[in-house]
Amino acid sequence: MTTQFDILILGSGPAATRIAEQCAEKFKVAVIDSQQIGGTCALHGCNPKKVLVHAAELADWTRRSKGQLIADDSQARIDWSQLIAFKETFTKPVTPQKTKKFEKKNISIIQGTARFTGLQ
Repeated sequence: MTTQFDILILGSGPAATRIAEQCAEKFKVAVIDSQQIGGTCALHGCNPKKVLVHAAELADWTRRSKGQLIADDSQARIDWSQLIAFKETFTKPVTPQKTKKFEKKNISIIQGTARFTGLQ
């Protein structure tokens, strides 16, 4: 059984989501993504990176400030398990929230890799 779509959108990041939502108002739309739904920025790139970088910067700043602004006996160390758990509070909800949003707007999700096979 084949399904016909008016528009196929590659990826599921912020730009793809915006276009899919606008197009779904008038057309039958599908989003194709080979990765987790949500996009690289929200799941692996920009947003989670900021959490990790800020924690590292804070630890570094605290170490360099010892004896000046920070008490000498303070320990600046990163608890990786807590940091990763904190990061996941931002990343884990992305896929279910975006999937629900697509379903609500009748946007189909295709997990896989798209390829062009010829002129249609």
